[in-house]
Amino acid sequence: MKNLLLALCLSLGFASLVPAFPALSQTPSASNFPALELLEQADALYEDGDREGAKLLYLQAAKLGSADGHFELTYKYILSDEERLYHLSEAAKLGHSEALSYVLDALVFRADSLRWANPQAALELFYQAQQVNPALELYDGEAKLRVLQMAAEPRGFDPEAFITRYKLDEAALEDDFYGIWQLAEEASRGGRFGKPDPELVLNLVIRGGSVPAETSAAISDAYANWKAGQAEPFNICDYVTSGSGMGFCAARSKQQDSQTRDNQLIQFKATLAPELHPLLEQAYADASSFIEAKAADEEGHGGTGRAAWILNSEMEQKNAWITMVKQVQSRKLIPSSPHDLATADRALNNSYKDATAFLARPDQPDYLPSPDELRAVQRLWLPYRDSTTRLLQALNPALDQQSLLGWMSNSRTAQLKLLLQ
Repeated sequence: MKNLLLALCLSLGFASLVPAFPALSQTPSASNFPALELLEQADALYEDGDREGAKLLYLQAAKLGSADGHFELTYKYILSDEERLYHLSEAAKLGHSEALSYVLDALVFRADSLRWANPQAALELFYQAQQVNPALELYDGEAKLRVLQMAAEPRGFDPEAFITRYKLDEAALEDDFYGIWQLAEEASRGGRFGKPDPELVLNLVIRGGSVPAETSAAISDAYANWKAGQAEPFNICDYVTSGSGMGFCAARSKQQDSQTRDNQLIQFKATLAPELHPLLEQAYADASSFIEAKAADEEGHGGTGRAAWILNSEMEQKNAWITMVKQVQSRKLIPSSPHDLATADRALNNSYKDATAFLARPDQPDYLPSPDELRAVQRLWLPYRDSTTRLLQALNPALDQQSLLGWMSNSRTAQLKLLLQ
């Protein structure tokens, strides 16, 4: 990333920001062919399989000031990061909108780097590209420009000094998903950074984005807080739009939820006679195994949000199980079945067979479970049913075991019928 910024800063005229670095020559080629003809010849050679010959012509076109010459090099060839960003920045300065988009991502919208994000350079590049090409089309260009203007306004942030002062591991920060934004969360609440400082939060938000929509929204809010002098708490999950981001937030919620649920179980356990403690522990363990398998392998969660939906489903069902157990103990819930156990079990077996046959059809979408996955979940349901029944009957001895088992079977039948919808 360091080499990327060196090349870009020099191409933008920010030589004072970095050591001397040899840029590609912009001296016109000795060839008599104008850049457009060179590009046409390069395209023909490339299509004929002469990639190296085409590359030489793209380079010549680039030296003659062709934005497409620069861009084709980045699009069709494997370049070093340094070369790629150099050619993209040169193409952008010549008004190439797609190249500009890539460079803005590298410097701000997907920067995810304390040291090498550079909103001032990004804004200057935007202005240069717009001046050369007033008709430049950039997706959501006006909104991007507003974000760049906000991001470029705070100055004086010294990444080297910040990294040194707080002994930060840059590699670990970049490897840790939302690592820099997690620093922004901490800075907005104090922590090791002392009194919450809205300018520090803004600077960290600017440098920590990895998804353009998330970055834009977070910068806008952090900028407003900075201008107002308000140290508002920053929360990553307020800005998440991507599937990976949803997974991150769901995993964090799961951790927090698990701690809360563990505390609830400890408090609930303290209300029980010691001889009931093993029943509670076993029932919760079996319930957790079944719920986790059901959420991951039976419920059909797919798409980019799969991980988040699975985790959220697990949390909801585990919390619901604890609530149900507490209600049985307090007599607010008296589980019962409208049918005898034999009838409830027949209905369950029929639903299981229907679901298995339905899932075995070759036209089913990939996100639905396979019959083998359904069988594996069902095997976990059996110990869940038995240990939960034993616990509930111990909590309320007036409950009839057969009626409890029928109630459990009816609940499972309803879950299986959802697969058929």
